Amino acid sequence: MSKALLVLGSVSSILFSNVALAQAPNIEGNWKMSFTGESITPTYTIIQRGSALTGTFRSPMGELPLTGIVKGNKVNFSAKFNGRSLGFSGTVNGETMNGIADLPMKGRRSWTASKY
Repeated sequence: MSKALLVLGSVSSILFSNVALAQAPNIEGNWKMSFTGESITPTYTIIQRGSALTGTFRSPMGELPLTGIVKGNKVNFSAKFNGRSLGFSGTVNGETMNGIADLPMKGRRSWTASKY
């Protein structure tokens, strides 16, 4: 009987740890971004519901609606400007993020962001 409980306890620990790993990190809040080779430092506000992201991206282009998703430590979001999409993909590490941005007329740029 005790071996069965030990096995059951081990299996449930593994299952619960996998569920915790699969959950999206909480990235809701205000972020400041910088790009490699660019002097602009846009900010954005993220509202998070589960893995779904919405919010506002603020840059010299104005305030743009933001939508995206976070899964595990991977984040993808975009903002629309004049019918073009600014795309961001990256990795979340606590209060920081970094990744690659696809920017119309600028091409691909590395980016970093810090929560403030």
